[in-house]
Amino acid sequence: LLELHAALSERLLRAGLPVESRPYVPHLTLARKANDSVLDSMHARETEMMWRVASYVLVESEGGRYTVLARY
Repeated sequence: LLELHAALSERLLRAGLPVESRPYVPHLTLARKANDSVLDSMHARETEMMWRVASYVLVESEGGRYTVLARY
């Protein structure tokens, strides 16, 4: 995923398009707005994972809704 991100960023820059300046940090969201959850952010642990990926998608996020624009 990090290699894909780097390759996409390089292509965008070569095309004269802007690229995020902050570091890319892949993550998996398990719950949103879980104010009364048993585990809160103070108890969260970072865990390195190996995950085989068969495809990926380009997603547009607008107002909390996600639309898949393309699948690769």
